[in-house]
Amino acid sequence: MKYFPYADENQKKFIAMTARNAANRLSDRFRFKIYDAGPENFYLSFSGGFESYLLYWFIRLSGMFDDGHKIRVVSVVNSMFYPQVMQRIMECADTVLYPSMTLQDVKDIYGIPCFNKRTDGMIHRYQSGSRRRYLMNNIYGTDTKYFRLNNTAGSLLMNGKLHKVSPYCCVKTKEEPLNQYGLEQGKRPIIGVRKSNSMLRNISYRQCMQKSGEFCPLYDFTDLECLCMYDCFNIEKIYPYTRDYYHLEQVADSGKCSHLTGTGCLGCPYAGEHLYKEFPDMMPAQRQYAVQYFHESYDTIGFDYARYL
Repeated sequence: MKYFPYADENQKKFIAMTARNAANRLSDRFRFKIYDAGPENFYLSFSGGFESYLLYWFIRLSGMFDDGHKIRVVSVVNSMFYPQVMQRIMECADTVLYPSMTLQDVKDIYGIPCFNKRTDGMIHRYQSGSRRRYLMNNIYGTDTKYFRLNNTAGSLLMNGKLHKVSPYCCVKTKEEPLNQYGLEQGKRPIIGVRKSNSMLRNISYRQCMQKSGEFCPLYDFTDLECLCMYDCFNIEKIYPYTRDYYHLEQVADSGKCSHLTGTGCLGCPYAGEHLYKEFPDMMPAQRQYAVQYFHESYDTIGFDYARYL
């Protein structure tokens, strides 16, 4: 099923034009950035999700990049993925890695996700004893134009009622194994991050080749461009992406589609209201594990997980 199944003929032409322009831009970036550095010196960090599969399709299946076979496809897996995503990873990945720490170890040592990565980073630093001026300005919302803790997080933190919080779950269970692979193999990652995914990414990603060596060819791609590429080039979709479809009228002038969300790990508190979509999809063991691991954060953000137990 296409993302825009009810597009009329004029809209289909618009979708095709948008997709081809986006594909040409992607092709140019690979040609100018990857060929100079050598494709064999990169690996695709593959999660099996929306953006990473779009990159996999371009590198391995589209025929637009001749040296795609030189780029290794590397994934990290855990027990909290959609079964369809796990199957895609096992079919597509050249190398499969596993977390160096269990979720419980991360929880015990660092804390668990709760609000969002930036907020949780501030909270973790405060709970770890930091009282630097910049941090306190962010917590109280003074002398900073970009950030302050929301009222719930600030009140619970200041009153000592907030559980142990940190944004390091993804870092320890996904990012570190991939970074270690890159160091050992002498390869740099290609990642499907887009700055429209979050405010923090919008601040962090300003160009496709990062100073860290990460290649982010989709960094400024809009939701519309990605959706149009999927439809125009008949790129395979898997559940949960097959449950959603859109009308072009739903897409803002900026190319943002408010209904488009990534998958990530099932049960992650960062999913917010989308947890009510995820929990019915989870296997009983996954639901029990998520509640065991994240229940303090669920209680804090007001997610009613008891209905699914």
